[in-house]
Amino acid sequence: MAPSEGATRHQARERALLILYEAEMKSLPPSSVLEELAVTPDVFAVALVRSTEEHQDEADALIAAAAVGWPIDRLAVLDRLVLRLAVAELLDPDGPPMPVVIDEAVELAKSYSTEASGGFRERRLVHRRHPHRRAMRVPGGTVMVSHVPAP
Repeated sequence: MAPSEGATRHQARERALLILYEAEMKSLPPSSVLEELAVTPDVFAVALVRSTEEHQDEADALIAAAAVGWPIDRLAVLDRLVLRLAVAELLDPDGPPMPVVIDEAVELAKSYSTEASGGFRERRLVHRRHPHRRAMRVPGGTVMVSHVPAP
């Protein structure tokens, strides 16, 4: 994905998440929502939306396999979209390092997830240094989705 030419990468990730959410709520493909926007989002946000759409089936399969005790359809919409966005970035061979993607996903979840979201805040995307946790394997590394006690 190309470097951002305007908004910060964090802001671009937020914008991408909101576009993905709009698409989900309207039952439209994310690319259709992008085409309908009056103002084109940041280049990086557009790349994230397109990548997330392209890798949705693969991301959903990886999330479902790793989210023990949480079928993907039970995850809150925003939680599922945050995970899809993170997996799409991890699948990009030119994407940012895994710890950056994980930190950004956790920050998005903190900002957009709610108390009623089914406990996403109690699950974390963590680096492969924690082999005792349930792993989701993607090219270039391993991402985990695991249960940790709430703060």
